[in-house]
Amino acid sequence: RWVHSAILPYLPYLHRNPNIMLRIAGLNAVRQAFRPVATRSFSTAVSKELDWNAISAAVETDAGRSELMSLKSIYMDIVDKAKPKNVAPIDWAALKAETGNPELVSQFETTLKGMKPAKFEGDIVQQAQASFAALIKEAEAHVAESNARIAELEVELAKVRAEKDALNTTTIEEILEGDAALKEEVQEEVRQGKWF
Repeated sequence: RWVHSAILPYLPYLHRNPNIMLRIAGLNAVRQAFRPVATRSFSTAVSKELDWNAISAAVETDAGRSELMSLKSIYMDIVDKAKPKNVAPIDWAALKAETGNPELVSQFETTLKGMKPAKFEGDIVQQAQASFAALIKEAEAHVAESNARIAELEVELAKVRAEKDALNTTTIEEILEGDAALKEEVQEEVRQGKWF
């Protein structure tokens, strides 16, 4: 849901540059999948699937659809691998009895219970956030350019419509009054008797 809502404002512009939008979606998907467990309930996070149909509906090119399917496959792999597996707790007492070597099993038990996951040290999250911010900025620039061009085209379209409507009532005299050079050329041809 977080990924979907992050790219929703840009969906109308996806057909203009699908690669940028797909990169944004990809970064968001990876960011969502690898957020620290302490900040969210993983089972809740993975249960909220993306609306792939809504995203796919905004992609108009075959290349864009292909990239989107590839992204969906990668995302689903990440989600599948990150889901917690239902593993039964180890029955240490039974293992001690079965193996006939309780001392060795006790050593394994002590070692396992004393293990702590290594703390990840790196700036990959910061790098991803910086890349994401750059992509959003680039997308917003494209949106601004598109909006400006749309406004220009709407003005031109209004002019064309006005000129088209005026053609129904405009007379030759009005056309000639608006174009002095054309008026002089027509009058000269009339004086010379050039009718065709």
